[in-house]
Amino acid sequence: MENSIGEILRNAREEKGYDISYIAEQTKIQKRYLIALEEENYKELPGEVHIKGFLRNYCREVGLNSDEIIKIYNQSKSHTEEKEEEIEEKNGIINLIIVGIVIIFLGIIILNVIDKNEEKNIQEKDSVNIEKITEKEEKIEENNIKEEIINQNEINTVNENETIENSKEVIKENKIIEEKKVANEEKNDKINTYKEIKIIANGVSWIEIKKNNKQDFVGFLKNEEKIIRVKEDEKLYIKIGNAGAIKLIKDGESLGKIGNEGEVKKFNF
Repeated sequence: MENSIGEILRNAREEKGYDISYIAEQTKIQKRYLIALEEENYKELPGEVHIKGFLRNYCREVGLNSDEIIKIYNQSKSHTEEKEEEIEEKNGIINLIIVGIVIIFLGIIILNVIDKNEEKNIQEKDSVNIEKITEKEEKIEENNIKEEIINQNEINTVNENETIENSKEVIKENKIIEEKKVANEEKNDKINTYKEIKIIANGVSWIEIKKNNKQDFVGFLKNEEKIIRVKEDEKLYIKIGNAGAIKLIKDGESLGKIGNEGEVKKFNF
């Protein structure tokens, strides 16, 4: 599979050992526009004429064939526009389906409201007769409840001492379980050791970080520090675009000079 325009530009720049700031200085193109080119975020760029002009200047600076890159850009743009038209057509059909479903749903709700009103009128008529019968049943039920409460109080008094003893046993068992849980957590903390890499930038450099082959960070560090912590059994990959501006410290120990100004370096920990 062919690389995208952004990948082609970025790879060419990194092979030359240039960072974005250097390209911006040489081409007189704003840094944010160069980043937009590499990320293929063309909406951030001023217009079609500027996009092609930026591409030609970028290609000239990193030694790429600008005509070939413009050709790839035109093909990519045409393909993107076709996809957008397909998506708009599908969205139109989906919207029609949704409108139809909403109309059917509203019709069902209206019918249910009508049915409920009719049912309510019937229930109101029946409730008048039911209330008279219910009053008698409530008096009988009230007397039964009073007797049940008296019986239950007697049973509760007899079983109260047994309940207290059972509660003490439950508390004791829960305490044992909690102590075992704490012990296991402390054991796991001892097993799970970590390694720490500190990246110190004395200047500007492009940095890429991957944890277990998954990208964790891509960007620039400028006169700042970044700390990465991973488990001992995890893989850590660091790619540096300007090794002369970077110092690496692993688990508190400096790795010394890792490269020269403008030199690209890769590390696996």
